[in-house]
Formats: sequence, C-alpha cells, structure tokens
Amino acid sequence: MSATQVRSAPWAVRHRSPAEGPLSKAARRALAGAVLVFVVSALGCRGSQNTGKSEPRPPVPEIAQGTVGAYGIFTSMRTTPVTGYGLVIGLKGTGSADMPANLRRRLLREMYKGGLDENEAAQILESPDTAAVLVRGTVMPYHTRASRFDVEVVALPGTQTKSLEGGTLVKTRLAPVVWDAWRRPALGAAVAVAHGPVVVGATALDDQQAERVDPRQGLVIGGARFGGDRKLTMELVEPNLRMCLLLEQAINGRFPRCAQAHSQQLLSREALEPNPDAPGPEPGLAVQPPPRETRYYLTLTVPPAYAGRWMHFAQVAASLYLDNRPPLVQRRVQYLIDTLRDTPEQRVVACYGLEALGRPSLEPLTALLEDGDGAVRFHAAMVLIALKEARGTPVLIEAARNPDSPHRMAAIGALSGSDDPEAIRTLEDLTASADLSVRLAAYESLRAMPDQTVVEHIEQIEFRGQRYEIHRFGVDLVHSKGPPLIVANATNDPRLILFGDDMQFKPPIFFDEGRYWAVAEEDATAITVKPPKPEPRRPLLASEIEIPFQVLYYVVVMDQLGASYPEVVKRLREADGLGRMTGRFVVRQPPADPAAERRWD
Repeated sequence: MSATQVRSAPWAVRHRSPAEGPLSKAARRALAGAVLVFVVSALGCRGSQNTGKSEPRPPVPEIAQGTVGAYGIFTSMRTTPVTGYGLVIGLKGTGSADMPANLRRRLLREMYKGGLDENEAAQILESPDTAAVLVRGTVMPYHTRASRFDVEVVALPGTQTKSLEGGTLVKTRLAPVVWDAWRRPALGAAVAVAHGPVVVGATALDDQQAERVDPRQGLVIGGARFGGDRKLTMELVEPNLRMCLLLEQAINGRFPRCAQAHSQQLLSREALEPNPDAPGPEPGLAVQPPPRETRYYLTLTVPPAYAGRWMHFAQVAASLYLDNRPPLVQRRVQYLIDTLRDTPEQRVVACYGLEALGRPSLEPLTALLEDGDGAVRFHAAMVLIALKEARGTPVLIEAARNPDSPHRMAAIGALSGSDDPEAIRTLEDLTASADLSVRLAAYESLRAMPDQTVVEHIEQIEFRGQRYEIHRFGVDLVHSKGPPLIVANATNDPRLILFGDDMQFKPPIFFDEGRYWAVAEEDATAITVKPPKPEPRRPLLASEIEIPFQVLYYVVVMDQLGASYPEVVKRLREADGLGRMTGRFVVRQPPADPAAERRWD
C-alpha cells in the first residue's frame, strides 16, 4: 500500500509506539497505517452505520487478512461527557438558596431518602452556606470500574452564589446526555458518582493564573468514580449475521465471555434519502412503513488483565484469526515471526498478532531472544511478558538499566507484569535515578506489582500515642536511596509520592493555615500546631499538637485537620520555594493522552 493510501485511509491513526525506536518518516507513515489495521478505524468518526454514506474502505493489508479486524471496525473509542446537578455545602455565607423549582424538588427527595426530615432538608437548601451546582466531567475510553476522574463544579447561572471556595460537593450521580424521540436532550442512566471538597483555582500554578480564577467554579480532584465497565463496540464492515457470530466466537475463544453479538433495526439509506423519481403509493392501499436494514455489531468488555490498556486490548482483539486449525496456526506463527525479525515497519503489528495467538507463539518468540538485533529481542520479550512468560524478563531488565536504550521507558513499564525478584530489584534501583521520568516510571510499575515492598501505601500513622488516618488523598512512600523528592499528582488521582524515608522540613517555619498555625522556631525540635492569635471563639484544636519535622507526619496531620489536597500541595510548594525542605518538590502534570503512555500502545 502506498503512503498516499495510508494517509487517506479512514483507519490510519498517527500514533507511534514508544517501543518502536528510531524510524524513517516513510516507515513511520507505513507503520501508522499498519499498526491499527481496522482496529480504531472510526476513532472520532461515525463508523459503518447504515444510516449514512461511508467512504470506500482500502484493501486489507496482507498481515491483517483473515483477522477479526478485517471484518469489523471499532467505533466506540471516544470520550463520554457526563453531567448532573448537585449541592455544595459548607460554604462560609457565599452560597445561595436560588435554584429551579424542579431541581429543588429532586434535591428534597434525595434528602428524604437519606433520612432527613422536611424541616432539616428545607433549612439546608435555604442556608447561605449551600449552593446548587452543575457538575460535569468526562469518562475516558480507558476508564474501567472504580476509575477516578476530575469533575468541574459550576454555580448555576442566575443564582446569587458568590464563591464555592471551601465547600464540599455531596454525592451526585452523573449521567451522559441522550436525545429523546423529539431530539430533546435528557440525562440517561447514571454511570458515575462524584463527591468531595471543591477547590477553586486548583490548576492555577502561579499568581497570574490565580488572578483569573472564577470563584463560582471549582474542581473536585479525583472526586468522581466510574461505576461500570466501558464496552468497546465493533461494527461489521458488511452486515452479515453469520460473520457477526464468527467474530464473537473468535474473540471469546481467546478472551472468554468478552464479546457479545447484537443486532439493531435501522432506517435504510433509501428511507433517509428518498428518490424523487420513485413512484408513490398506489391509491387505496395502506402506506407502507419505510424500509429498514439490520445492523450487526459486537460489544466487548475489556478483561481485567488489560485494565487501563484499552487500546492495547483492542489491537490484540482485532489481530485474532478466525481459522485456528493447528496447521494454519503454525503457518501464521511462522509468518508473524518472520515479519517481526525481518520487517521493522511492521514489527509492532506482528507483536499484536503473536500475542493474539497466545501459547503457540511462546517457543518461536523465545528463540528470538538470542537474535543479534536488539530491537527484535526487545519486541519478542515484550510479547512474552504480555503472555505471562518469565523468559522475556532478562531482556527487559537489560533495556531498563541501559540509559541509551530507545526502549528503556517501555521496558520499565512492562516489568510490572513480571514476578521475578530481579525485576523488583531493578525497579527499586531505578527509583534512585537522576532522571525524574525514570523514577516515576519505576514507581508506577512497582505500585502495580502485588508482592513488592518498595512502594508502601500509607493509610495511617501513629506517634506519641495518637493514631492519624488519611481520608482525602493518597500518600505513597517509596523506599528509595536516591535524592529526597516529593511528587504531587496535579489532577485525576490526588496522591503524594514521597521518594525517600526521611524527607524533612527545616526550621524556622511559620505556616498560617487560617484555622490553625504551624510554627517551629530556629532551634525547635518539633513543629507546633496551635490555634491562631487571637484565638477564635470556636478553635479547631482543643490543645496544641507537636509533630516531628518529617514531611510525612505533617501531611497526615493536615489531612486529619480537614485540609484539602490542593491546600497541602500549596503548602509544600511554598516550603520548597523558601528552601524549608531537605528535598525537591514537583507538581506532576497529567499526560495529554494517558492511554498513550501505557506499555507499547
């Protein structure tokens, strides 16, 4: 296929694997078309709906002939906006009782279900410390059950709400917008629940941004939890019941109970585009219903083993072969092995095909671990690890430890699928790297491994006879020998990552938290947390608290005292800027496309 055909193909997606290594521009164009052969062909498009015209499909490349992807295209790999109406409480007189009557009735019903009587519910809605809000977020294609994501909270237009600062969003159900038969927007079934502290200006990382913050809107960082499993939809290129059932059988043979065949009646193209020259109905006969066509499609549930890697799973599923008779399987394995070894521009496509074939690929892939080409060894090892075969681990360890390897980051990510103790030791060593991206990648891989002890998730600490628990955000302690470092996730997953066991504050310290002070003189041996001066009528603290200089203890106590995640991040950033910590502090921005950073997708 020519480069011009690849560029014009509807299934060509320009998405390069981090594991490919340096390629020429022509090779990258060819690979972009071949990697996603008929896998994400309708990404952002309408796909093969029978209700409209579709462009002619380019010929199926040889490497994809006889696969699931040759007969179907994925059409549901897009984001899903979700929205809902909720209530923010705990405001300091900056809220409003204004809200539409139907929303008031609905909120009252929810409060009654929660056990409040009529007077209590009415007092809450009439309080100036309460505000009705619109809540909106986005469910991404890679979200699975219990995935967290941010939601935006906006005061309803026309209300007198002045600010949402310091408020808390009560549990709010979020649903996608659907269209009824009259083309009117309506909310569908709830797919997520959101709640948590509202932060105004959560993404304002400097003073200039903070000046442009709208106090009537805020963010609940990681406050929404997806309540279902995203299903990928594959539509048949040509409507055919038998082929639909064959595709279902092929996918379920490799991933049991993953695929389900469906059919749907749709208006035909002739009904949507009537022919003005066609004869009308004969006199005296009943009007015939408009002609309809049957649409056949499959819904696929992403297996738990591919949680968070929906793109990778879709490509493996599309690479499954329909005819799995042993002689044909052996020939296909050899063909893909030869392609992996001899055709660099189709190497990643061959890897997906070998992973789709499963166990018959193991021995031929193991033989490639002795190949003289490092890229061939690496790709073979990646497939072996994906198939839960430990023989690929040494090659990945070699790539992960080599700073000059073009496959280093992909190898670090793939080691999370190994249970080899040497893989854990390698990742532990990499958490001490001078390269921040390497340290974070090693941390992410260790966090995904069930039997490691390098990354410790902190849920509570105990000192001086008092137990403190963490409720509002996550804290992970990485037992690393590298330079002390704190990394704060900016959005989606409110989490502090502490590299090193003994990150400390350096006195003198004075933190004015408004509700309390945190003070340490030059020669102090601990940080004293106490009510501000002059002391308010209702102090937050019954007595002073002394905590060690370790940052971990201070963070946990702040959470216990009601500080939100952005408040903690702001304080740590301030201490770092003043040179009052023994290590660095970094705010970690989310990737533009998180799915693009996972494995070798």
